[in-house]
Amino acid sequence: MEQQQSKNEVMKLLTEHVERNIVKVGKKYYRQKTGIPQEREHAERFLQIMYEGNEDYGISIKKDKTLTNFTCRIGETEVPRLPSQTSFPYCGIRISTRDLNITKDFQLKDQRRVRDGLTVEFSKLPGQTFHRKTLK
Repeated sequence: MEQQQSKNEVMKLLTEHVERNIVKVGKKYYRQKTGIPQEREHAERFLQIMYEGNEDYGISIKKDKTLTNFTCRIGETEVPRLPSQTSFPYCGIRISTRDLNITKDFQLKDQRRVRDGLTVEFSKLPGQTFHRKTLK
C-alpha cells in the first residue's frame, strides 16, 4: 500500500529531526545545534538502500536527482556531490547546507518549458476539454 505525505508534514518532520535531536554524552543530555544527526555510515547505507530500491516497501529514487554533501560511491557509481557552502533543491525549495535556511528554488522556474504548461478554458464541457488537451 502506497503512503503519501503532504509537503508540510515532510517539512515538519525534517525540521524536528534537524532542530530537536537530543544527544546523550555520559550522564548528560544535550540538544544538537549543528550538523545533521546521523553517522556517515548510516547515511551511506540509507543511500545504498534507496539506490537499490525495495519493491516490498515501494521505495526507490531517481538517481539523476540524487545529491550528497559527502563523497560516496554506490557500486561503480560516484554519487554527485554538492560543493560546500551551497544549497540543494528539494520539492521546489532550496535548503542551505551552511545554515539550513530555506528559499524558493528560482532555478526550477528557468528550466520549465512553455509546452509543459496547460491552458485553461472555460466551457460547458470542462472534463472533455481537459481530456482533449492532455491527449494532444
